Amino acid sequence: LCYAADVRAPNLDWYAQRSALAAAYLATELYLCEDRSPGHELTWRFLDSRLDEIKSARALCVGASNYASQFSRNMYNIFASQGFK
Repeated sequence: LCYAADVRAPNLDWYAQRSALAAAYLATELYLCEDRSPGHELTWRFLDSRLDEIKSARALCVGASNYASQFSRNMYNIFASQGFK
């Protein structure tokens, strides 16, 4: 499950990623209890959707972090060019 969600690196958000995967796993188990489709096809689609959501949320967080980092560097450089240190 972790490999499918592209969760590999043990870093500071390791617990957040594992919690998201645990929530997706639990939701999928509950969905499976009511799934009557052949081969549990609807459950597999449900799981794929949850994993896609985890990936996109992670990408959004990385993008926001990169933006904030670049913005702070730009602001520092603007103030430094005006003589503020």
